Amino acid sequence: MTSGYRAGTTVQALDYPPAEFGRSATDVLDVTSTTYVDGSPQVSTTFTAPTSGRVLVTVGAGFRGAGTRRLHLAPVVKVGDDAGAAVLGPNVVSRGVGVQEEATSYVYYSRSTLLEGLEPGQTYFAKTMHKVNGASGAPDFHVRDIYITPVP
Repeated sequence: MTSGYRAGTTVQALDYPPAEFGRSATDVLDVTSTTYVDGSPQVSTTFTAPTSGRVLVTVGAGFRGAGTRRLHLAPVVKVGDDAGAAVLGPNVVSRGVGVQEEATSYVYYSRSTLLEGLEPGQTYFAKTMHKVNGASGAPDFHVRDIYITPVP
């Protein structure tokens, strides 16, 4: 899909609203939930969908594995606020990042994916959620980030 912009096209404010981000450098230690949960503090932001209805969603974190457990971080996007309808659910395979259990020191990863089909001008809420996978251990986060960048 192309944006349709050509040389000389007038760009409106809604065509390219500002990028938004949320970040926490608060350690989240001994993660044990095997289903997706918010961290404490929650890492989130709100953004306005551009005219194109497309944004680049980037999540990143400092991870440390433990035992046989891997730590996963994934983005979630909802209409309006955290109580709104989900337009993107957490899924480490399609949009998230994770760390292998052998990572006993912090390692830092990020991943960017394109989210399409948003309603232009609509306010959306984006946050990170996390879980563990594996039999035993309690891995940790050092930092968590989410960035939303409008795409023409």
